[in-house]
Amino acid sequence: MPPKGHAILSASSSDRWLHCPPSARLCETYEDKGSNYAAEGTDAHELCEYKLKTDCIIIADGTLRICDYKHGLGVLVDATDNPQMKCYALGALELFDDIYDIDNVSMTIYQPRRQNISTFEISKDELYKWADEVLKPTADLAFAGDGNFLCGE
Repeated sequence: MPPKGHAILSASSSDRWLHCPPSARLCETYEDKGSNYAAEGTDAHELCEYKLKTDCIIIADGTLRICDYKHGLGVLVDATDNPQMKCYALGALELFDDIYDIDNVSMTIYQPRRQNISTFEISKDELYKWADEVLKPTADLAFAGDGNFLCGE
């Protein structure tokens, strides 16, 4: 991501300029030498921004939360029973289920250009059941190219 200039009234310096308003403009005359801590914070914020824009996973209080950013404007995307989100959640469970005590999965689609935030929750057991009873058998058929069934029924 391209480097960004520091805002005059930045949140990170708000304690200073809220207590001494003239310091905001006075500090413009000094070179911002930064620090290792500031550089690390900037890198962390950029990483979080990137992760939030591509694929975000949060695990807390027994719930695995998956957030997916959708940039599209044309089609509203709903998280309810969304197979793409369920596949993402299964991938996350593959990585983290043995490490964390996960009972539920919450899947959120964030689609800002449609003013859409959609969330669907399911128990981990129900998600695994869907994977065993629907996803795997259908994936096997699709992979084999078996056309002996009617689509949409």
